Amino acid sequence: GYFIFGLEDESWLSMLKTAITAASSKLDFAVFYSLTPYPGTPYFSRFNDLNWKDYFHGSSNIVGYKNLSKRAIKIARFAAMAIFYFRPRRLFLLARYVLRGKLC
Repeated sequence: GYFIFGLEDESWLSMLKTAITAASSKLDFAVFYSLTPYPGTPYFSRFNDLNWKDYFHGSSNIVGYKNLSKRAIKIARFAAMAIFYFRPRRLFLLARYVLRGKLC
């Protein structure tokens, strides 16, 4: 499953709800990205003055808001990964994939 944090109306509570929803789903894997305002999208025209120098696809926090900082989005992404993956079934599944050489 793929999830994006940092949309305009996002809040700490909405990001927490997303993380809990993902964790309680039957997904085997999940990735939590930060909003990326790509050229040609409505978001890009609003954020086109951002510094893209240190950008890395979906994991660099380049968008922030008055009510939700870049740092808050980054913390929420890491918390969501912890909530999702630190469960016995998912840890076992990850270990099995690594041991079989399917992840790495």
